[in-house]
Amino acid sequence: MPRAWNIGRRAAGLSSALILLSVSLLPAPQAAESTGLKVGAGAEYLNRTISWDEQAYTSSLRGYLFSLQADYEVRPGLSVLFRGGYALSSFNGLVFRELPFSVEYQAGFTGGLYLGGGFKAHAPAAEVFYLEFEALFDTCFGFGGQWALEGLAVPGALEGRSSWSRISVGPSVWYKGLAYYVYPFVQVRYTSLWGSFTMTETVDVLEGTEIKSVKGSGAVAVSIGVLSEVTEVLSLRAEATAVPRSGGLDLGASVRLAFSF
Repeated sequence: MPRAWNIGRRAAGLSSALILLSVSLLPAPQAAESTGLKVGAGAEYLNRTISWDEQAYTSSLRGYLFSLQADYEVRPGLSVLFRGGYALSSFNGLVFRELPFSVEYQAGFTGGLYLGGGFKAHAPAAEVFYLEFEALFDTCFGFGGQWALEGLAVPGALEGRSSWSRISVGPSVWYKGLAYYVYPFVQVRYTSLWGSFTMTETVDVLEGTEIKSVKGSGAVAVSIGVLSEVTEVLSLRAEATAVPRSGGLDLGASVRLAFSF
């Protein structure tokens, strides 16, 4: 997917420049803050509308992402983020018309390797407000699947493999004026999602392969959530995300449990 790859490279370069700018503009955190490591586990429900065939058609990409995560504060106010795990992705609704026999994918979820990482810069903005800037990249490499073609007079089979990538860049504002160590936040991010699904069809002596490129609809994601410090070393974060698009709204959610060292 040369076009999608170029989009990803330009977006990654933009996010890196924004990170450096945000670090230089944010006020320095108090010297009392110390570097540290947070490790934990997270789960996300991904729900995005995707377009394909030169944006002539749309369908949905749904996913369940399960990952182990680590945040390491390299210096006060700047952290690097890592995550890795397992993802289930569904591209139901994709139509492949360049195969010997056209097919619509309705096989549901397939598994894949999930990886991601990024950067986070943060600093106090006022007495009870906290400003954070985050840039993340994540991707899923599908393991592929095989399915039998039914209703034909001769044997037939399908073999498919999907992949997708996503970036998100933007600020969030935290409110730290509540009691009981509960911190609500609002986040607004630029987001871009792209991917592909490769389908190979074999029917008797006929064989064909089609690569379907997809692109996520909507470029802005708005999240609201809350972080609760259950103990001095244990925290729980939950958030809901909405991505406005033409003709609707895509809703997702995530939860994360983290331990601090």
